[in-house]
Amino acid sequence: METLFYLLAFLQILLGVYLIGQGWQWLDYLRRRLRMDPGFYAPRVAVLCPCKGMEPGLERNLLSLTEFDRQNYEIFFILASGSDPARSMVERIAANSRVKAQVIIAGIPSNSGEKVNNLRVAVEQLPPEFEVLVFTDSDGRPGKSWLHRLVAPLGDVRIGATTTMRWLMPNRSNLPTALLAAWNAPVVTMLSEKGKNLCWGGGTAIRRSIFERSGVMDEWRNSVSDDYSLTRSLERNNHSIVFLPECLTLSYVEADFRGLLEFTNRHHPDCSSCSTFRDPELHPAHGCDGGPPRRAIPDHRAGLDLRHSSGLRSVPLRRKFCELSDHTENSLAEYGIRID
Repeated sequence: METLFYLLAFLQILLGVYLIGQGWQWLDYLRRRLRMDPGFYAPRVAVLCPCKGMEPGLERNLLSLTEFDRQNYEIFFILASGSDPARSMVERIAANSRVKAQVIIAGIPSNSGEKVNNLRVAVEQLPPEFEVLVFTDSDGRPGKSWLHRLVAPLGDVRIGATTTMRWLMPNRSNLPTALLAAWNAPVVTMLSEKGKNLCWGGGTAIRRSIFERSGVMDEWRNSVSDDYSLTRSLERNNHSIVFLPECLTLSYVEADFRGLLEFTNRHHPDCSSCSTFRDPELHPAHGCDGGPPRRAIPDHRAGLDLRHSSGLRSVPLRRKFCELSDHTENSLAEYGIRID
């Protein structure tokens, strides 16, 4: 028994040393990226930002999309419904933007997640002049150089897409908010210089030609996850995904203990490794009409209410990115969603 104890302790020490080494490698990659010149590639860019409902800091977040250093881009704010509470704010920001901005009403989806449908409708309406598509979320607040640093590496034709990740910043000086930010922080290190990265829906850039050749629009049909489906399409076509830590997107958060518990339950253990699909527990849908709780994807950006999604049949989800509990699989099976 004593020998077993020392063996386990030795293995634990080795694991700790390995993880410290991985952390230093990630930090070194970040420092090298910050010293690198992003390049001069400056194509015509379409920035697509789905929006849903009012949320803390929404106006400041959307304004940040109009303040990028580079000018060769156009913003497309996408709402599912014309009656969305955020519509008036979004339209005001679009009207006063120093770069051209449009508001698109995508309509209610019939066979996919709301965010996926928003993006599909917007991409279908884009004029051919746009060479690069950039996907972002309304809860992020990117810096002024974010767009240029995210897009410029695509000048290398060997790169399929560039992506980044969110970094939660406490907006309140209380313990639950600090714990929430700390809980989310390790997710950033799951993307790396040489690892098998996934596209994060809150910050990904891709050439339109690669987007079309990879069949992303087809992959988005009957899909509840925009970023996982995009990743799957690129992998199937052997396109690389480059993680850019210098483009980390700030997301200001605040929470009480109840909100912290909901966040941790939603992100762990079912899907702590990818944040692309949420456990459909019984939570009120974001922006609901005050009715009883319903089975829905809790992340409002996914926006899919499974109760009304009769068009969803046999939607493939892969364990490669999400380890789902038996409870979750049974819940999804009720709606014809299979887990491969």
